[in-house]
Amino acid sequence: AALVSKMHHACIDGVSGADLMAHLFDCEPDAPDPAPPDDEWVPDPVPSDLTVAIDAMWAARPDYVRSHPAVEAAYDYAIHHPQIVEWMPCYCGCGDMGHGSNLDCYIRPADGTFEEHASYCDICVEITLKTKELVDQGMSLRQIRTIVDQTWGGSTPGTPTTLPPV
Repeated sequence: AALVSKMHHACIDGVSGADLMAHLFDCEPDAPDPAPPDDEWVPDPVPSDLTVAIDAMWAARPDYVRSHPAVEAAYDYAIHHPQIVEWMPCYCGCGDMGHGSNLDCYIRPADGTFEEHASYCDICVEITLKTKELVDQGMSLRQIRTIVDQTWGGSTPGTPTTLPPV
């Protein structure tokens, strides 16, 4: 005997769908239950409204953010980790543009939209990517700030960025 079933692809996916159909339409009258999964399924946490907004902003990023892989990586980090980047100064001279920290090189503080400045400024990008690297190494914000100040400070005035908490 044969049984033909037709289902729209939006209702079921590839291999797992085939497995499900094999169990649903098994010819055995008393087929054994399938083996339980190796790991218990745990749903992802519900994202906050802020996370949803940031992800939507990132999905609609302008072309200049994609101008170079390092630029895109720096924008990605700044957009998704503003609570870190806001404590780092910028030493490219953008303080004259009204920037208060390295974060302002990526996001306009007035309206929260993308700022084009970092897309053509190697110093902004270098500071952000160095910050990311040092965070990944487990350094504190204060330690990172000291390294940023020692590495880029002195050649041009930095932005008037508040020191991070201890």
